[in-house]
Amino acid sequence: MVQLLRQPAFGDQRPVLVMLDPLDDDRSRRCLTRLVQTLAGFDRVHLTDRLESLFLPRLDPADEMTVLPPRFPDTLARLVGPGAATDDQRRQRAVQRLERASIALELLGGLGEQGWKVEPAFAAARSGLRQAETFPAALRLLAAMPVPDAQRALLDLAVTPELSGAIREGAVIALQQSATRHGVMLATSHRWEVLSMYNADTVGDDPVGRAITALLTPSPR
Repeated sequence: MVQLLRQPAFGDQRPVLVMLDPLDDDRSRRCLTRLVQTLAGFDRVHLTDRLESLFLPRLDPADEMTVLPPRFPDTLARLVGPGAATDDQRRQRAVQRLERASIALELLGGLGEQGWKVEPAFAAARSGLRQAETFPAALRLLAAMPVPDAQRALLDLAVTPELSGAIREGAVIALQQSATRHGVMLATSHRWEVLSMYNADTVGDDPVGRAITALLTPSPR
């Protein structure tokens, strides 16, 4: 695995953290010793356990009044370098990942509009709804998918009253685009459930509710 990840196609010196369950080792600790010897010749490879203290705070065995921080930031710093565990660098990398995710979702949305099969990206598109940076591209991708689950995700977003009007309106527009391309693919029971919710007197004051009602109301034919 280490040799595979170090190949040029995967980038230069990708760090590898090998997790070891102490319960898997035998009494003579030969398993651990063998792993340490195997990984000794590789740079940026670190062997650690998966005990709770790696990610959770713990009491100091020498002083039960002292709480020790999780070991993961220090493990990451020893594996990749001191900067890897700093908040600024982690936030910067998070922004870069969101930018790349937005580009990827936008590209998939364009391919879906041209007829390419993009349904396998449904989970990624739904996750993209959770971030402002990826939200528009995720809407476009869901609107391009000819599957009921994509329309259901857009409809659920549109009917959530806690969300802002701009978010709900964007979801309605994407749902309308999906219905125009693929027709309304929602289950009949779910359509009537939403319509009954918007039969309240307040629907007249809600432009999103009016748009959803007009979209889901069956044709008189």
